[in-house]
Amino acid sequence: MKLDGIWMESIELDKIVPIYVENVSKRAVEKMVKILEGGDQLSSHVIVEKDRTEDKYWLVAGFPEYLAYKKMNEMHKRCPKIFCVIQRYSMMYKSLCKTFC
Repeated sequence: MKLDGIWMESIELDKIVPIYVENVSKRAVEKMVKILEGGDQLSSHVIVEKDRTEDKYWLVAGFPEYLAYKKMNEMHKRCPKIFCVIQRYSMMYKSLCKTFC
């Protein structure tokens, strides 16, 4: 699905690279994992930008959700791909990567 340079797609977790870290409690992640285990969707989506040269996606928003999907995959091997919002390429990830990577 595509709308104004933003679309949604199923992406392999291994191809998502966080460019920031957020302080997320273990309990918050566990609550999200329980939601996923129940077969429901999380209220927020993981938002990524596709790298122009490499086969990877930069995580620009949704770090807690990303952690929940990652934990779910580690526990049950049920989420090798997740549905993400892909936003149009910007220079945001380059500047963040220069700062934090």
